[in-house]
Amino acid sequence: MVVSNIQSAFASSVEGIKSAQSDVAKAAQDIAENGIDGFQNNITTLLTAKTQAKANAAVLSAASKTTGTLVDILA
Repeated sequence: MVVSNIQSAFASSVEGIKSAQSDVAKAAQDIAENGIDGFQNNITTLLTAKTQAKANAAVLSAASKTTGTLVDILA
């Protein structure tokens, strides 16, 4: 059960990072196409994506550390 939860944490965090990356790409494309129009919304999107990526990276790191701890315990 613990292994399943760790795998789920890995999968969720990777999907969260991918989602943040997609949001950044969309905002960058919108800025490139429209310049200053909608700039404020795009900045908000970029800042939100940054926070999302950092949070998911922290989850990924915690899951990785937990995996290492479990391996140490089981070894």
